[in-house]
Amino acid sequence: MGTVTAAVSRPDRKKFSIEELVLEEPRADEVLVRFTAAGLCHTDLEVAAGNLPTPLPVVAGHEGAGPEKSFGANIRLPWEQGANPVIAEDKKLVTFKYFFTRKLMFIRQSDAIALFPGGFGTLDEGYEVMTLVQTGKAEPMPIVFLDAPGGDYWAMWRDAILSRLFRNGLISAEDFSLFKITNDVDEAVEEIRKFYRVFNSSRFVGEKLVIRLNRAPSTDVLARLHEDFADLPVKGGYQVSGALPEEEVNETSGLPRLVFHFNRVNYGRLRQMIDFLNDAVV
Repeated sequence: MGTVTAAVSRPDRKKFSIEELVLEEPRADEVLVRFTAAGLCHTDLEVAAGNLPTPLPVVAGHEGAGPEKSFGANIRLPWEQGANPVIAEDKKLVTFKYFFTRKLMFIRQSDAIALFPGGFGTLDEGYEVMTLVQTGKAEPMPIVFLDAPGGDYWAMWRDAILSRLFRNGLISAEDFSLFKITNDVDEAVEEIRKFYRVFNSSRFVGEKLVIRLNRAPSTDVLARLHEDFADLPVKGGYQVSGALPEEEVNETSGLPRLVFHFNRVNYGRLRQMIDFLNDAVV
């Protein structure tokens, strides 16, 4: 078993993301190479991976992405032997002393999260990012749990939270919209790519949630929002506009906005609305 960190980012936003990845299943390294190489590196995304001594899983993330689209996030541990050879001499390798600072960078700078079967570290970071997205402390983003073909690690995990958390009223049905479980690499990549088809980014401006869109919704789509997602605004419904005067001028200034007074509670429903926009807006 080896532990490696991988990252997914959108260069246009000058961000990177870090993901804790523990490779235990026999084909997990193969899945990681395919995920980074066959999918993300043929888009506008970038990938990074960290390092531990175990050779094949360590190299998998960086090898799949290639050094040009790699970013390394190392953690200083007593048994660690240094960075893997693919990223060891790269200026994009960063070594962290504390897990909490590494996790801060992992979550704060993420555009997408893909988690693979692993141990306490994987679950810790998975729960952390889901908690932050569920409570609005992190921007909405795709969260994918990717298993090896034929694997049931994440399916069993979902059964556990369904029986222990959901059925005891500790999480809501809408929270299951915050993540996707799959053992298909292409499906995992498509989940990330599709999320940014129409949705670009979001921020709060005063009491209003401003969702920046790559394309403006039609009148019919806007009507569907008022009908199917009437529970999200606390008042006033949905409005399409340009950049608000309070927003800073940046690369998103020319994009259309969807603006509303979000209730700041139902972030699972907000994800459902984003999915609807990505499907409905042409």
